[in-house]
Amino acid sequence: DNNSGQFGQVRSFFLTGKNGYGLADSLSFASVSMTNSGYENGKLSLKDKSVSLYVSAAGYFDGNSAVISYNGNNALVSNTVLSHNVAVFDATDMSFLYTRSYNLTFGDAAGDRVRYKALLDTLDENKIVIVAAAYDPFSGTDAELRTKLKGYGSKYIDSVRVRDSWFMVGRKNAPIGSIPEGWKKANFGSVSFDTVYVFSSVSGQFLTNSIGPVTSWDKLEVEAAIPDSARLNFRVIGTIASGVTDTTSVLTGSNGVYDLGSLNSRNYSTIKILADLQSLDKRSSPQLTKLFVTYQDFTEVGTNYQSVSTSADTILPNRDLNLRFKVTNGSETPAKNFKVKVESQIGNGTPVKFFEQTIDSLGVFANRSFNLNYKTPLDIGAGQLIITVDPDNVLKEFYRDNNTYSIPFYIKGDTSKPYLTLSVDGSDVPDGEYINPKANIKVELYDFSSIPLQDTTTISMRLNGNPVFFNSQGVTYTFSNSNPKVTVNYSPGFGDGDYEFSVVARGNSSSFADTARIEKRFSIMNEAKLLNVYNYPNPFANETWFTFKLTQIPEELRIVVYTVAGRKIRDVNVPVSQLKYDFNRIYWDGRDEDGDMVGNGVYLYRVIMKKGEKTERITEKLAVVR
Repeated sequence: DNNSGQFGQVRSFFLTGKNGYGLADSLSFASVSMTNSGYENGKLSLKDKSVSLYVSAAGYFDGNSAVISYNGNNALVSNTVLSHNVAVFDATDMSFLYTRSYNLTFGDAAGDRVRYKALLDTLDENKIVIVAAAYDPFSGTDAELRTKLKGYGSKYIDSVRVRDSWFMVGRKNAPIGSIPEGWKKANFGSVSFDTVYVFSSVSGQFLTNSIGPVTSWDKLEVEAAIPDSARLNFRVIGTIASGVTDTTSVLTGSNGVYDLGSLNSRNYSTIKILADLQSLDKRSSPQLTKLFVTYQDFTEVGTNYQSVSTSADTILPNRDLNLRFKVTNGSETPAKNFKVKVESQIGNGTPVKFFEQTIDSLGVFANRSFNLNYKTPLDIGAGQLIITVDPDNVLKEFYRDNNTYSIPFYIKGDTSKPYLTLSVDGSDVPDGEYINPKANIKVELYDFSSIPLQDTTTISMRLNGNPVFFNSQGVTYTFSNSNPKVTVNYSPGFGDGDYEFSVVARGNSSSFADTARIEKRFSIMNEAKLLNVYNYPNPFANETWFTFKLTQIPEELRIVVYTVAGRKIRDVNVPVSQLKYDFNRIYWDGRDEDGDMVGNGVYLYRVIMKKGEKTERITEKLAVVR
């Protein structure tokens, strides 16, 4: 937002044709947090640690002050403190540890003297002791204390007198006179010491800024020179959606490539890369020139008004309304295993799903077209078709406000003759198909007159030419004052064979023009069979459909694609919920298990069906030609 000066999060860098998060120059490395490391001359390495030290001491007549400052920070609470003021540092790197002040002039001088001696006794040679005196460095000292201070290298402590100026930078067992020390008699001014200590870092770190959120993590790739006497290790600090962080163990890799795939099971929303640099000889350092994290970014699928159309905006009841739409992936990440659902809603009623399909994969900047026919209900009034992309929220997306789109239509009244509908287990089954032996056949009579129907003689049914009476086994029926005026359910339990079921009905007029007819032919096979296996189109360039017929719904159905040499390249386990009696078709996008398009050539595919103890396999050929 250039007007407000606010900028969004940088999600990815593009370096050498890669998509991800990268560090490769001074600008990108400036974004990371560094400890004892730095970026210079095109590489990140261990950086020498420097500590600036300033010590000042002034007796009562010369300023009455004491300062012990490291890197600009005064370790003392006030620069006007009485008597001996002590700061303790770690001798290995001059890290500040703590301060103590001992008032040997006023107050509990005896107690402070005992505590002062105890401190000097407990410290070892790994500590630097800085003493800066204010007001009076002499009063309150005794021979024992002065001897202990000489044990830290002081040569002036025996010469110091009342209200002199004096400091020392000592270390236990240092030879007398070998340490920085300053002393002036009273009225001759203050004493001070100013220096910079430089230490070779034996360890350091850097921490990237947050990376993500993303769909999935891929790899960490680094370019670095690592001498034999140095080490460079990487860990990941992951953060889940609740804000809880977790640090992994050291990553293992080869040739600078570290697999981050294991992070995907930890549900990290963001990660940071933590690098540990080590020098084993205090001279060598790993030198990192590039770091790159690759990942699958968020997807962005959806549809909108430019991609949706219907064949009409006003239509009669029980007519086909054609719906065309496209689902587009507008991202650089393939969208996998998500559903597209279409529902119809009449007035304020509950939306009813009439189409749902799982899309195995929708490629980068690709789209998928849909062409559906919706049978309008025998109602009158306003309605809408609701398209929902990824209704189960399987995908991680930038935005979801384009995942749903509704297109309106209107059903106008029909003054035509009565109308019959026939469904099998709630579906309009084409003639000649296999159906469930325990299927329920529902017949509904719609009559648009205002006179109610209450007579079973309005409907006549036959199965293979034999009458089916309203008191026959498996027949139930209801009457209603609104449409459907008569509903008949017929579920006798069918044996193997071919059937023809016919219905003749009339409305409130007994004339021929007021008569409706419908018939349905179907087949029953109680044995599970896999029939008519083929794929279309064949040959194909980019996509095909595996088609087959089922006489029963199996417990498992798989489609496995092989090369002619027998190597498996794709294994599709078809959800049983997607299967139906008779004709089925399963989409394949022409990609192997790694998501790559298969090459030109001939392949074998095998459809495997399992039900109970029976397993049936049918193998066919397909060809890819581009």
